[in-house]
Amino acid sequence: MTTVYLTELFCVIGAIGLIMTGSLKRDISRVQLTNTAIVILGFIIGLAFYNLYTFAPTSCATEAYICADSLSMSVKPLLISMLLVIVIISSRYVLHQHMPVAEFYSLALLSTCGVLVLLDSQSIVMLYLALELISLPSYIMCALAPNDSLGKEAAMKYFIIGSIGSGLVLFGLSWLYGLTGVITLSDISKALLLIEVDSTTSNAMSTTTLISASITIMGVLIKLGVAPLHWWVADTYQGANTPTTLFLSTIPKFGAATILFKLLHLALSTASLQENLCQALVCIGLFSIFWGNFLALTQHNLKRLLAYSSISHMGIVVVALSMPKLYLFDFQMASIAYAYLLIYSLATLITFYVIIEINQQSTNQITLSDISGLNQTCPTLAFFLLIAIFSTASIPPLAGFFAKLPVLSLMIDHQYVNASILLMLLSAIGVGYYINIIRTIYFIEPSDNQMIIHPHKLTHHVVSFIGLAVVVFAIYPNGIILHYFSRSYLTM
Repeated sequence: MTTVYLTELFCVIGAIGLIMTGSLKRDISRVQLTNTAIVILGFIIGLAFYNLYTFAPTSCATEAYICADSLSMSVKPLLISMLLVIVIISSRYVLHQHMPVAEFYSLALLSTCGVLVLLDSQSIVMLYLALELISLPSYIMCALAPNDSLGKEAAMKYFIIGSIGSGLVLFGLSWLYGLTGVITLSDISKALLLIEVDSTTSNAMSTTTLISASITIMGVLIKLGVAPLHWWVADTYQGANTPTTLFLSTIPKFGAATILFKLLHLALSTASLQENLCQALVCIGLFSIFWGNFLALTQHNLKRLLAYSSISHMGIVVVALSMPKLYLFDFQMASIAYAYLLIYSLATLITFYVIIEINQQSTNQITLSDISGLNQTCPTLAFFLLIAIFSTASIPPLAGFFAKLPVLSLMIDHQYVNASILLMLLSAIGVGYYINIIRTIYFIEPSDNQMIIHPHKLTHHVVSFIGLAVVVFAIYPNGIILHYFSRSYLTM
């Protein structure tokens, strides 16, 4: 039996085990449940890295619904490691806020499992099922904090926009199935190519195909949280408990980016569709960068500000994934998009670590005034936030700057020179609110009711390692990350 899919299997087993342990073993403490979740994730990470370095790429059967490739095997251990960091960072918050420990970690594990399944999906059926496995646990996670009316409101809003996105994806995919009669991505691409070259049905069928593809991708963009389809994203980020907001802003983004990549470059890969869809998506991505940064300029709630920042950064991911293939097996855009998402996620982990530590002393609604003078109350947290903000703002020489360079290079290679210049100008808007955060923590006096913050040692060491990674990736930008992914697209 192959071990390739044991990662997903143990994610499900671990989630069920945590739920059963928390429900049946009444004498187990919440701290023990947290430690159990950490051990389970550590084991799954080891298994994922073992699969990565023993994986031999093979051609998949044409009718395969699910098939692992080098790219998916490279991303899986990173996602599980990211979930482990989220669990460690969130552990004190979850305990202090009396959130159901077993349920929270189980739902996060199931949602992450959905991303892992999505990475290997080769049919529209598996794509949709994996997408729902990502979404459904996330809705519940938003409402897990007890006596939190904003969390319940955020969960309902997230459920509504998520349902609209899922409905559009399902409607578009069913339309594609009706047009082609097949469900695997490669077969859909072949069927659409035949439709395109058939002169008797070309015009009408091509128009119908474009409409169905547009509806599907519109649903995916809602899942990704891209403007102008970002309804209630900021409300969800602000209202949900902070660990859930951290989770939503990192791991599920990889899933939405994956389904966009698979649809755009594996299923909808005919020349006419590529020409129309890619140009439209570049425009949407650039608008998302502008609109996210513009709205963030006026925000005072820190989580809401980060929501609009996320809208901007997801626009960059959409632009990277919208570059048409230069040749048949050119999947470099996926590696570049994943690398950008990874660097963005690392900076986000550090930022939310600071927010969660402040949450121990404050309410769930953190404003800029709550971090004023942070350099005086906790210099270490202020320095961590400085690194994260500068990296997120793509300020050299930190990793965020070097993660954006391959995106710009990719755009120039595909003759999107004007768009690349516009991307840089629009990204510069965001520097304004990032600098304002730095000004607040270093140059504004703390309020009288602010307390001295004492970070947890284990969490502090973990985040120190992440901060070091952000710096190391900047020192050796063209190695480490892109080299890690390079074997992926070259062996697909």
